[in-house]
Amino acid sequence: MPGVWVAGNVGDLRAGVINAAAQGFTAATEINADLVAEDVRRATAAARAPEAVDA
Repeated sequence: MPGVWVAGNVGDLRAGVINAAAQGFTAATEINADLVAEDVRRATAAARAPEAVDA
C-alpha cells in the first residue's frame, strides 16, 4: 500500500534488536526516497503547468 511503511518487530515478529534497528534504518531511507520523489514530481508538474498544481 503506497505511503504505508513498517519496520522492526512490526514487519517481522522474530526480529531481534539489531535486525529491527537495521529494518528501521532501511525503512527510513526508503521513506526519504519516496518523499524526495514526490517533491520532484510536484516541482516538475509546477514547472510545466503552474496553474495545475495544488497549493
